[in-house]
Amino acid sequence: MTFKPTYKKVLDITIPGVPQAVQSVKIGRVGRFARAYQPAKVTNWKTFVKLCASEAVKGIPDWVPLDEALAVRFVYIFPLLKSMPKRLKKIIEAGGTVLKTSKPDLTDNLNKGVCDGLSGVIWSDDARIAIHAGGIKKYGLTPKTIVTVYTIEDVDAY
Repeated sequence: MTFKPTYKKVLDITIPGVPQAVQSVKIGRVGRFARAYQPAKVTNWKTFVKLCASEAVKGIPDWVPLDEALAVRFVYIFPLLKSMPKRLKKIIEAGGTVLKTSKPDLTDNLNKGVCDGLSGVIWSDDARIAIHAGGIKKYGLTPKTIVTVYTIEDVDAY
């Protein structure tokens, strides 16, 4: 019994700036009534992600959102901390990797906003993501988010 999917890379999308966490809707009160809403920071981030995705596919002739099983890999690069020890900064400056082990959560809060922002531009719906092909949170000199999208060419049966 093996599970060996074969991937075909479709494209990379780079979203410049500090990765933003997206939380679920907030509940506010309007008079006696409760109302669910997304904070402006969240909707602005999703709109920015959508804009970056549109730029990434602009040069691809006849691009239509993917409507098949997909695998996606996420790389979130956060800015260096002022309190970060010099030895870790030197590792990063030399091209090494220093992982980020504090909030925001990788799978819940970071991926949600990016996936929602890419829906309708890169894929028809984020439900098309069948395999999480990996994700990483790390520190770097230039904060950004890199999303790599793959189609799943073949999956061996169990």
